[in-house]
Amino acid sequence: MEVAVAIDQSTVERELLAAIQVCMETGGKECPPLTSDTVPIRDVKGFDSLCGVEVTVELESKIGRDCGDDIFVAGSGKNAKPRSVREVAKLIISRLNRAEKGA
Repeated sequence: MEVAVAIDQSTVERELLAAIQVCMETGGKECPPLTSDTVPIRDVKGFDSLCGVEVTVELESKIGRDCGDDIFVAGSGKNAKPRSVREVAKLIISRLNRAEKGA
C-alpha cells in the first residue's frame, strides 16, 4: 500500500467522492452530482453495502491507511444513521489520529 504524506479532511473527502464515483460507474449505475453533504446510502441510488466495501478498499488504497469498519453508518438497527461524505471523512481522520497516538 502506498503511504500518503499528509492526510487531512479535504483530501479524504476528495478521495472518497472520487471512489464513490468510480464504484458507481464501474457497476454501471448512474451517479448523481456528489458533494461533501451527500449521504451515499440515502442520496446515491444503488449505493449498497457492497459499494460501501468497494469504496472503503479504494479509499484505503488511495490514502495508504486503514479506514476501519462501518464508516458509512453510525449505530445499528433502528438507531442506524447514515453518514454524509463530510461525516465519513471526519470519522476517518479521527480514527487515523487515534491510531497515530497509539490509542
